[in-house]
Amino acid sequence: MLDRVVAEMRRLFNIDSSVEVVLECNYPMPMSETLNNLNVTLDDAGIFSGQRLVIREKKPVNSSGSRQPRLDYYCKLR
Repeated sequence: MLDRVVAEMRRLFNIDSSVEVVLECNYPMPMSETLNNLNVTLDDAGIFSGQRLVIREKKPVNSSGSRQPRLDYYCKLR
């Protein structure tokens, strides 16, 4: 299940569970897809060996109204 992938990526990259994240699958540039349903398997989501998953930290809007830079972490499936 993709929720286990998110949990493992959080562990690998030391992302606290309080930080809101988004999981994306990168295709040949510049395409990517946000994976909203984390209750499906990699196969059901259409993710195969060699594709790259990205976990992005959602950064809150600060008091001046601008967004802080987000952090991206990449993992290539084997």
